Amino acid sequence: VLLGTGTLFETRERFLIYFQTAANGLTESSDVRLGGVKVGSVRSIQVQLDPTTNVQLIPVVIELSANRLATLTGETLQKKDEIFTDENIQQSINQGLRARLTQISVLTGQLIVELDFIPGDKSGFTFDGDPIAPYPQIPSVKGQIEQVFEKLAQSLEDISKIDIAGLVADTDRMVNNLDAKIGELDLKGISDNANS
Repeated sequence: VLLGTGTLFETRERFLIYFQTAANGLTESSDVRLGGVKVGSVRSIQVQLDPTTNVQLIPVVIELSANRLATLTGETLQKKDEIFTDENIQQSINQGLRARLTQISVLTGQLIVELDFIPGDKSGFTFDGDPIAPYPQIPSVKGQIEQVFEKLAQSLEDISKIDIAGLVADTDRMVNNLDAKIGELDLKGISDNANS
C-alpha cells in the first residue's frame, strides 16, 4: 500500500459497511483509516431495524481516496482510476479486507472506521438483504473492545456455572475429616517415643 497527499482531482469511491453493534461516537466525517493513516471518511450513518426480530444494523457509507490508497501488483503501481475496479475490490475482500469500529479516544468515546487485512478470516459480516445504497460492501468484524467484553461476559458466565456452595461444603467436609484424623492420633505417645 502506498500513500500520497494531494486532494485536487482525487479519485474517490464509496463503500457500504453494515455493523452489528452500536455506533455511539461515530459521526459523519469520522476518519476511515488503514494502518493508522487516514484514507477516507464516513459519509453517512443510518439505523435499520427488523421489526419482527428487533435486530438493528448500522449501515455506514464511507468514501475512500485513491490518492491516499494504492495497491501494488508486482512492481507496477496501478493507475489510480483502476484501484476501485470490482475485480480489485473483490480481490481485497478475498484477501481479508475487513472493517471494524475502533475507539480512538476514551475521554470522548470518538470512533473511527478501521480497515484491516485479516488473512483467512471468514467471519466478516455482510448484509444479504436490500442494501441502503448501491455501493460495494466491505465485510465488518467486531472491534477489539467488543471482543474483550464478549470474553469477559463468557468468563462471568463460566464462573456462574461453578458450584461454589458444593466447593465450600466439600472443603468444610475435608477440614472436619482432617480435624477428626488429627484428633485420633496419639500425639502424646508419638511425642514420648520421639523423646526416648
